[in-house]
Amino acid sequence: MILATGQFPQAAWIDAALAPKLVARDGWLASGSAHQTAQRNIFVAGDFALGASTLIQAIGHAKECARKVDEWLTGAPRRNSVAQIGAAVRSKLPGGRTTGRTAEMNVIPIHPMPTLAVAARGPEAEVETGFAEPVAKEEASRCYLCHYKFEIVDRECVLCDECLKVKPVEGCIVEIASLLRDDEGRIQGYTKVDKSGTDSLYYNRLWIDQSQCIRCGRCEAVCPVNAITIQKVTLAAPTT
Repeated sequence: MILATGQFPQAAWIDAALAPKLVARDGWLASGSAHQTAQRNIFVAGDFALGASTLIQAIGHAKECARKVDEWLTGAPRRNSVAQIGAAVRSKLPGGRTTGRTAEMNVIPIHPMPTLAVAARGPEAEVETGFAEPVAKEEASRCYLCHYKFEIVDRECVLCDECLKVKPVEGCIVEIASLLRDDEGRIQGYTKVDKSGTDSLYYNRLWIDQSQCIRCGRCEAVCPVNAITIQKVTLAAPTT
């Protein structure tokens, strides 16, 4: 267990015999890949490998590193990531529900993290003192719940444009002429309406671009015909 409290890796503790192979000339760890070092039986995770990053990124990297270690120890991968897609729900149907977010949550300001006074800081003192419980809950409620997917049901959409009027991101809902699919029918992109290039001067359908959607829920809330579904998407790694 290595305590990470700075912005640059401290590699002085590495055995002198291994240092030339593990530490690059710039002082950072010499990795053979994102998780495994140049030494075949030594792995690294988190900020020591990536540099300063967010807690979420460090946790995700550590989980992936653990899988790499498991694969190295057993000689074969035992876990494969799969997307588990939940049932489609709609808020305006009997028994329907939303993600639990409200419009008010979209404008909750960021709370500054309380910190120790400079004079009180030391090697064993946490600089960030953390939030009180009520503030922590409010700060956590700012999360946009990106594991939910909003999708417009084309056959039920009446092209009223209400969702276009409330979209917070320019490209989250787009007017398209057609969807581009691969040989197996999977959506690869879309063709936007071009007055000089497409058959129609008006769009054939509205489509939510998942790469731009921030899961605010505004479109689903204003849809007068309940043509937008919500699905929970979870990345799982079952043992094979």
